[in-house]
Amino acid sequence: MAMLTLTEAFRPLTVGKNQLLTITHVDYDEKYMKAKVTFADADGRSATEYFTFKGKKKGEMNTVALSIFSNIAYCATHDFTVRDIDPTEIEGAKIIAEVYEQDYTNEQGETKHFIHLKGFREAPIYDDEDEGQEDVW
Repeated sequence: MAMLTLTEAFRPLTVGKNQLLTITHVDYDEKYMKAKVTFADADGRSATEYFTFKGKKKGEMNTVALSIFSNIAYCATHDFTVRDIDPTEIEGAKIIAEVYEQDYTNEQGETKHFIHLKGFREAPIYDDEDEGQEDVW
């Protein structure tokens, strides 16, 4: 019988406020105007947020999704100027966020459990020599 070595498995982020997260991956599909942003904490737990920027009507933008993604990008880059950005520029950046749980019951009566992020803020920038001991901003 063939053997398969198991990994540590997927572990979702724990619920809580003021969590330091790293943006580990951004996948942006320009054709469908969708982004998938993966966040992880120092212990390897992760969560993924999905954004659809195309609005319901032709030619419209989903301003809610664009505003949330913009806030993430501003906090990740520490630059709050309105500008064009390659979504992958924020990979590797750190942010502070609140992790919360949400249950959703669909039309078939099935309850789904989701982990989401909100309350995005800039993560402190540390001087390399201080190894995270003191804010420089």
